[in-house]
Amino acid sequence: MTAQRLIDKATLEPIVRRVMSRLENGERSLPVAVPESKTGYPRLLVLDFNKWVALARASNGHPEPQGTFAALEAITKAVKAGRLVVPITGVNAFETMGPADAERRRRTASFMVELSGNHSMVHEEPIADAEMRNALQWRFCLGLERLRSIPIRSHIVQRGVNGTIGPKFQVSVGHPAADAVLNDVALEPEISVLALTDGVPRESVRAMKKMERDGAQRVSVIRRMDAHLSMEERLTLELTNLFMDGSLATRLYAQAEQAGISHAVLRDWFADADNSVQFAKAVPSLWVHATLMLHHDKNANNPTHENDGLDYAFLKAAIPYGNYVVTENLWTHIVHQSGLDERFNTKVLADLAKLPALLAADACF
Repeated sequence: MTAQRLIDKATLEPIVRRVMSRLENGERSLPVAVPESKTGYPRLLVLDFNKWVALARASNGHPEPQGTFAALEAITKAVKAGRLVVPITGVNAFETMGPADAERRRRTASFMVELSGNHSMVHEEPIADAEMRNALQWRFCLGLERLRSIPIRSHIVQRGVNGTIGPKFQVSVGHPAADAVLNDVALEPEISVLALTDGVPRESVRAMKKMERDGAQRVSVIRRMDAHLSMEERLTLELTNLFMDGSLATRLYAQAEQAGISHAVLRDWFADADNSVQFAKAVPSLWVHATLMLHHDKNANNPTHENDGLDYAFLKAAIPYGNYVVTENLWTHIVHQSGLDERFNTKVLADLAKLPALLAADACF
């Protein structure tokens, strides 16, 4: 993110003074603490970007779709009660940056930062890395002192949007007190709005959109090539390719090296297709992605859309860790059909109008 360079002195000065005063008083603005277990509070609500847009429109008096006003009221009430948190995801952030109209981006970003309480979810890659490390420890039984899993859910919600769409950055000028101020400033609500509005150059946004389109075209070709394979055969093929080469394989083998597992041992272990499947099942985000993809592709009438990659990225973090996920009709149907909602004890729905009853039933008010 490069939001700091976009801020004029008049805007930045009161933010810096606020942060300095807070630090001088020994205070920290900490994120909401989400429990490791889904049974605790606050509960976690994860929204597809189009649901954020619908809620933003409702906040401005727009009457459609029916039930959105009630959903916004229920969410706001639950957040104020400290029983719910609604973080901005990396995919949400990317889609907020999409429109060419800067004022439209600013309005949407401002609403999201306000309703979320300036909270976001960390990027999906660090989540997957921690999941893979846990799976390696579990599968290879690396001594009793290493069997304790890395906690994930209690660390995925953060203040601000630094680290939401990519690696988290740290500012250092060589002075601890100044560094503390600068890094806290980067997490303030005004900076979050600026980052979501203009934090990424427009040419970079266009390039990322092109990557999504190109990726969809490649997936469409692969779907046609693999149409004759059963779901089990397709799963084995996908996992074999995934664990042997590519960016995820690079990260996986880096995690294995840190855990004391050699590349040779791990590659030999993955040569057994059953091991690949069992390992994938132990990595929640990976299993969600694979399951959604296979069930989506099973129906030849489901088109390959340029946003599919974004949807996978969104859902593979939302479903394992969210209490409630509100997404599109197609994905809601696939999640229910595949049983992912039951596997992860997550309520997945497409209609915001159904959310107030769920929040009430779970005592979120």
